[in-house]
Amino acid sequence: MFKTATLLVGVAAASSLLSGVLATSPCNGMQELCGLRYDQVTYAATHNSGSKDLKYDCHTLAKSCKAGKFLCWGFEKGCNILVPDAIERCLWDNQVRAIDQQLSDGIRSFDIDTCQIDDGSVVNCHGAGNKRAIGGDIRQTLQSVASWVNNNPNEIITLNFGDSDGDAASMARYIQGGLQDILGKWLFERSAGAPWPTLGELIAKDKRVVVMFGSNLFNAGPKPAWLQHYDDIIEDPYFKVLADDDNPARLEASYLQSWCLRDPKTFTKLQVIDATIAIVLPQLEADLRKLKFPTSVCSRDLAKSVNYGSLDRIADFCAQKMGYIYRVRVDHEDASNVVAKVRELNGRNVKRFGKKGGKAVKPRVKGALGPHLVR
Repeated sequence: MFKTATLLVGVAAASSLLSGVLATSPCNGMQELCGLRYDQVTYAATHNSGSKDLKYDCHTLAKSCKAGKFLCWGFEKGCNILVPDAIERCLWDNQVRAIDQQLSDGIRSFDIDTCQIDDGSVVNCHGAGNKRAIGGDIRQTLQSVASWVNNNPNEIITLNFGDSDGDAASMARYIQGGLQDILGKWLFERSAGAPWPTLGELIAKDKRVVVMFGSNLFNAGPKPAWLQHYDDIIEDPYFKVLADDDNPARLEASYLQSWCLRDPKTFTKLQVIDATIAIVLPQLEADLRKLKFPTSVCSRDLAKSVNYGSLDRIADFCAQKMGYIYRVRVDHEDASNVVAKVRELNGRNVKRFGKKGGKAVKPRVKGALGPHLVR
């Protein structure tokens, strides 16, 4: 009898807390979203979220040097000095604001690339092998995220650890250890295939951080209950356009024709819009060895060319075709209208799902639109 009474009191308390959340507090900035499931809400997202103030990894490039120990040591030191900041900003920095600043801007979903360095630690990065640039330890990033989450109790965020360069097993353990140590009390646990809770329920239980790993890291390490497999949930094919094709109209047309008009019957996972960019440079390593500026196109300029009008048109067109969009992701979020566009899409989500009270709703079109505008 005692146990039964305790259980009933616990249920009543949780129900009361959830009612309070739904009645008085916004969820991710909109009170109307509290009754929607996690997978009925659209999230503003950034691509290569931790790629700010990266430095080209001259040490890794120098490892392939065959000119003798002394000359290779000199090459590494010279590389660190002579690779211009402009090249690093132009090629590898997909953001100019740190993740905690992006959170304050309204971003709620993050794509974090990681690399392993010689001491075994894992850092923010962009690229792989001799073409990578690296930043600070991922645990420093998680500390800043934890501080923001603690100070914003009505917000749900998603951390996706995608591309990685290094030993996947040890990297997975390092990242998971940091997540558990720093964000552990907020990590949401979900069994594979189970329905997603509403935002109000996540806030009431204070389980407000959703974590996903891409296949490389997910398959290599432990699988705690709070770890989701990104590739089981989101379809994210890559759509490549070469750097010399920097015409916004062509990029927009390519995106719409190649992805938004695909047969919806082929979609099986959550739908996304990734208006993200990168510069594909096959000769990058050779150009850097010569200290030659490898491109006249910079990622920020290209991002700004698609982050406003093109993004609006793509989001409007694809939302009409697909119904529900899980995520809208951009580079250089500070030079975009992604947060405003996502708020608009969430207004549509409220009209579509709001009367269902968070119950499971079969999407009008199942699936995922997940290519990068430029990869």
